Amino acid sequence: MNKYSKVTTSGSNNFDVIVINTIFTVSYFSSKDGIKTSSKDKADYLSSVEEEIKKCSAKLKDGGFMFIYGLPAWLPEYFNLIRKDFTFRYWIAIDGGHKDTSIKNNIPKSHVGLLMLSKGNKYGPLNTKQEKISYSACLHCRNNLKDWGGKKHLMNKNGTAISDVWKDFYHKNGHIVDSIGINLELVDFDKTSIKIDGKIIPPQILDRIYNLTNRIGYRFGLHNIIVPPPKSVFKTPPSVDTKTRAADLDKVVMANCIEEMKRLYKRYPNGCFDIFFADPPYNLDKKYDKYKDTNNETEYINWSNEWLDLGIKLLKPGGSLFSLNIPEWSLHQAIYLNDIAYFQNWIVWDSMSVPLGKIMPAHYSLLHYSQTPNVKFCGHKWIDNPGYCLRASCIKARTVLGDDKKVVLADIWSDVHRIKHKKNRDYHPCQLPHKLMERIISLFSKEGDLIFDPFAGAGTTAIVAKKLNRHYYTTEISADYINITNRRLKEVGEYGDIVLRSVKHDNNGLTKKSVELVVQKLALELSRKPTLEELLNKGKFKRTDLTKLYGDENRALKVARVALTNSN
Repeated sequence: MNKYSKVTTSGSNNFDVIVINTIFTVSYFSSKDGIKTSSKDKADYLSSVEEEIKKCSAKLKDGGFMFIYGLPAWLPEYFNLIRKDFTFRYWIAIDGGHKDTSIKNNIPKSHVGLLMLSKGNKYGPLNTKQEKISYSACLHCRNNLKDWGGKKHLMNKNGTAISDVWKDFYHKNGHIVDSIGINLELVDFDKTSIKIDGKIIPPQILDRIYNLTNRIGYRFGLHNIIVPPPKSVFKTPPSVDTKTRAADLDKVVMANCIEEMKRLYKRYPNGCFDIFFADPPYNLDKKYDKYKDTNNETEYINWSNEWLDLGIKLLKPGGSLFSLNIPEWSLHQAIYLNDIAYFQNWIVWDSMSVPLGKIMPAHYSLLHYSQTPNVKFCGHKWIDNPGYCLRASCIKARTVLGDDKKVVLADIWSDVHRIKHKKNRDYHPCQLPHKLMERIISLFSKEGDLIFDPFAGAGTTAIVAKKLNRHYYTTEISADYINITNRRLKEVGEYGDIVLRSVKHDNNGLTKKSVELVVQKLALELSRKPTLEELLNKGKFKRTDLTKLYGDENRALKVARVALTNSN
């Protein structure tokens, strides 16, 4: 029996889950120019889409799930049509395997998006305990592709948690069992198992949605919007003078970024930056030195739009704007940018956290926009096949044997990892890895170009720009971060790189692993998740020490579930 019914054949308000398929052309994945449509074409198209989506909305129960499948360039616009009635939950990036290397002026587009929304503010549970991603074997050493290292106690024997980046739809060639009894799939990462044709949603995607959300008595609806998005329009940029004065090169300025950009725009009305990179506060109540990271939604969106507008205006022809954020805010940024700039790409920085909870938020959005249809691009980058593990012994063996399969870098970046170790971090809550900035700057600028960062923080953008022989211009409102940046720039000038320093935290010798092992042992003794008081008594821990380690001491208790699952 078909799991999904056609929405149009049913009465109102009786579906628990509705999936909307937006038709598109696969030429999107091979487009060599940015995407920007005329105001009229866009308005006409979105008017017809809005009518279809609202028909579906009327047939969805309050608290029900709506999934919208489509192109990253257009999903923000669909969300904007119904955001007053729906709550954003996830932007799920689905690796479709498209990697067209014939495109010479940008990285290939490879993923489609799946918006997960709920009608109203409430939504039902997800079956993340049952729906897992199978572990894979390394192509070379045949060990688990994910090296858990000292965190093997967090492994669920049934597979890893589902995140909001789905990149497991590849052909399987059987499986093996490792030394601790875990099944490992033998995956061929050169052959995708789903077909993205722009006409239908692959059945594997529909099955996963069903398995994640299904409850007894749930009804599932499927609706196709058959009108494709309009074509882009292109304008040839005029030839203008964008030469930057020497006095405005290699500067670290203590200033409000918006005020400084206004000043620069008066001086350079034709633009002066080759790359504008922004990693703003995410409005998540992080502890910054001088910035209050808790604004209401309207304040945050208006503030973001103001500096985005100036960022586009300050780009040289062929320059690139990048904005890094969580998908919820990137949606709003893209809605604004689509009206004033060319969409180049929605890059997914796949930076998985510890796999606990519901759908894991691994997706950080790196929006790429430009003032002109084409951008400066320095050639494709080839990276290690994602089927290789990162164990030092395996890397060494592969090097000796010449086992060095590569894939072209597309728009899902899973090989850049968040800064976790204290020795690599300065006193900043959201410090970026150098590898991320090295990739952006080396791909989309040349030596001697000017890189701007309005939220300099600990100075990563300026540091990497200097190491790559680019000029930099950054703004920051914290004197402490300014001092850190200047110190690190001096180190690059003297030693060619920064001097790493550990940020010391006094946890009385306590580690997360030691706490979590006690939690799991106690859970097995009790056959249930222990309470915080039981943990404190059993481990003779101080509540203040757990707070230092976890922020919220109750987070330590989550690992009990892994032990209880693996014991069954």
